[in-house]
Amino acid sequence: MKFGFSHHPTNPYREHVELVRAAEGMGFDHAWVPDQTFLRDPYVLLAAMGSATSSITLGLGVTNPYTRHPAIAARAIATAEEFAPGRTVFGIGAGNPKEVVRALELQDSFVVARCEEMAAAVRALLRGETLAVDGEHYTYHDVRLGFEVPRPIPLYLAGRGPKMLRAAGRVADGVIVGSIATESGYRYALEQVAKGAADVGRSMAELDLVAWTVVEVTKDRARSLGKYRGQIAHIIANAPDSALRRIGVPCVAAAAIKEAYRGSGSAGAFVTDECVDAFAVIGDADYCRRRISYLAEVGVSQVSVLLPYDRGLDEYRVQLEVFAREIVRHFR
Repeated sequence: MKFGFSHHPTNPYREHVELVRAAEGMGFDHAWVPDQTFLRDPYVLLAAMGSATSSITLGLGVTNPYTRHPAIAARAIATAEEFAPGRTVFGIGAGNPKEVVRALELQDSFVVARCEEMAAAVRALLRGETLAVDGEHYTYHDVRLGFEVPRPIPLYLAGRGPKMLRAAGRVADGVIVGSIATESGYRYALEQVAKGAADVGRSMAELDLVAWTVVEVTKDRARSLGKYRGQIAHIIANAPDSALRRIGVPCVAAAAIKEAYRGSGSAGAFVTDECVDAFAVIGDADYCRRRISYLAEVGVSQVSVLLPYDRGLDEYRVQLEVFAREIVRHFR
């Protein structure tokens, strides 16, 4: 089992570089930087982090096919790879439709098809191919990277909906299962990935399975549950109902959260403890170890901690230190 974390770049870049350096020293294997909202540019941050570290894998987690053209994204991740040779991975998903895509008045239709087409184009460009095609969503006229990429950069697809998970099984090197914490939820997610893989004759053994979820080791579970209600509301509001049912979110709660999220109300007020537990692992060390042990049993190869996006870097560091001491060392 490998361990990673994802955090939003809310502070000056040097502070985030130092956080990743510290996490490398704690034993973390991966650090993911999201290409979401209007915070610091993740490709620039990956380059800075690559220059300051030596072993931790650095992931773009994730970008979307609406705000980044595939050719420009390929150029950017290939450049970041030069700062961390052999340690870069590239994630594609459909995050922040309300906060970014619609705010820019971009069209956010055909999510899965666009993500698949983006993955195919980025992979071809990184291999040094010239693209001259009229695709369903992108057109290329003799487009080619102007420099060589020494190795294939692994591509991941992220999601929790059945169509995106099946797409990951078909075309990706890895799948990021977004924010699912229940056993029924993971059975559902892995079923979908397996179906996609089987459609093209692939084995699940070919895929790196990443569980991306909130994990907080704490003795004050009740207080910590309250801290994550807003973040869980965001997750539920953007998840398909079919997935929420399989994950274990009550239909009544999901409907109330989505309605409040679309309007001006506080969607977090409708998030119950049961809703938080569906997407987060929060409790004492023994509780968290049991939940993570299940993930190892079903074939998850990496657990990546989603750090809350409204905390300071000092709190991030403390949370990572506790996780490294109580969880990472236990599984090593």
